Amino acid sequence: DGTPLSICMDTTYPADGTIKLILNTATREDFTLYLRVPAWSEQNVIMVDGGCTVEWAEKRGYAPIRIPAGNGEQRITLELDMRVKCIHPIGVGFGKDELHINVDWANNCIIPSEYIEDPKSRYHIALRRGPLMLGSDARLGYHVDDPVQIAETADGMAMATLVDTDQIPYPCMIALAVEKTDGSSLLLTDYASVGK
Repeated sequence: DGTPLSICMDTTYPADGTIKLILNTATREDFTLYLRVPAWSEQNVIMVDGGCTVEWAEKRGYAPIRIPAGNGEQRITLELDMRVKCIHPIGVGFGKDELHINVDWANNCIIPSEYIEDPKSRYHIALRRGPLMLGSDARLGYHVDDPVQIAETADGMAMATLVDTDQIPYPCMIALAVEKTDGSSLLLTDYASVGK
């Protein structure tokens, strides 16, 4: 209706999944604010004015938040799922090959091709915390090509603990100790910060 709306945000996202919003408005009528919930976030909690809690179970989309008329200041907190997700290659465990499409840009044509899964791919895994992919770096004290086995929960998550980034010998956004199947842990940082 043309009424000005001020939104202040307090967050360290994507290093952390807590996003606090303070809305200031003197609206003459109720309106709905839609908060985007990213597809990777499987468990989400939205708190309105510290009291009303809405569990947003949708895997993606926009969560509607009703803002009452003339409310003045409204505080909203969005808690995104920051567990470490284990991502396995496509087709692992399905026991069948898949058809893929390759594009030959030089000849302007599409070429269907069969993708035959590498038998070793079942041993490969990628780790993601929130929107950030994780990576290893030799500067953390181990050889990055050595095989490791990550402990994985039944729902496909790795057990991980945040580590103070001051303990890392290079600048990084996040650092995590990820549990391995032998009980020890593997130190990882955000992929954008690791060496080449």
